[in-house]
Amino acid sequence: EWPSVKNIVFMGMGEPTNNLDALTGTLALLTGSDAFDFSRRSIVVSTVAPSPEHVHLLAGLPCKLAWSIHAARDSIRKRLVPTTRHTMAELRDAFLEGLL
Repeated sequence: EWPSVKNIVFMGMGEPTNNLDALTGTLALLTGSDAFDFSRRSIVVSTVAPSPEHVHLLAGLPCKLAWSIHAARDSIRKRLVPTTRHTMAELRDAFLEGLL
């Protein structure tokens, strides 16, 4: 017998906001009472958070968010994530706005 699935993590599949329609549909299916009925607390979506706008797009989804920061210092993060255009403080503030 297979073990039951208790948690789902979307990680390492590319930036979720680049395919937001598919992610939204999948989360609706996973959390829908007429389908899998997972709790939103059991689903985590990981994002590199390329911009505050991207964070705001994810904020209303029925899941928890994990921020893949790669490095806490902006100078190191910029080298590790060359697509980043915003400081850690700007992105942190966007996460706080989305959570409040």
